[in-house]
Amino acid sequence: EIPGTHCQHSSQSAHDDTSLLQVHPTQGQIMIIRHGERDGDDDCLNATGWIRAGNLSAFFQGSMRPRRIFAYNYEQAHLTSSVCERCFETVLPLATSLNMTVNHSYPSHFGFDQMGAEAILEALDVTGGGPILVAWESFNVHFLLKNLGVPNAPWWNYSSCEVEYNNIYRLTYRKAATGWR
Repeated sequence: EIPGTHCQHSSQSAHDDTSLLQVHPTQGQIMIIRHGERDGDDDCLNATGWIRAGNLSAFFQGSMRPRRIFAYNYEQAHLTSSVCERCFETVLPLATSLNMTVNHSYPSHFGFDQMGAEAILEALDVTGGGPILVAWESFNVHFLLKNLGVPNAPWWNYSSCEVEYNNIYRLTYRKAATGWR
């Protein structure tokens, strides 16, 4: 039997066809992280950030292995090429190890994460529930969470380095007739 399908026989007649019914996912998962460490506001990852990025593949294995990866695009958000793409840098080693591309198309402007949220939710459909990994700019995670339907979306926790860089928001969705909720 093919995983994700159910074989249903309508009768035992040699003239009847056997049909496979696709089982639709009822649960999906999105995991949101922030970029790795950097030295200054507009800097690329520093050595510690690159080590963190390299270690993501050891963490996101098995059921947490992403089926799609998104990264916040600073250049589009700030309309300048002077900022470093540290969210992209953070997921690049993982994407490379999984032979995946990174969707690096969002947001269109700083604080406007609706189109990114829609693309991430669409990725749940395309992948049959994910998981989807998202590396986002920490201040804008709040807006992304709101656009993903999280009530009372929290702000990123900056209380300490351990919390600031080790946080993962893990969102679980249920499939409804109107989409993922």
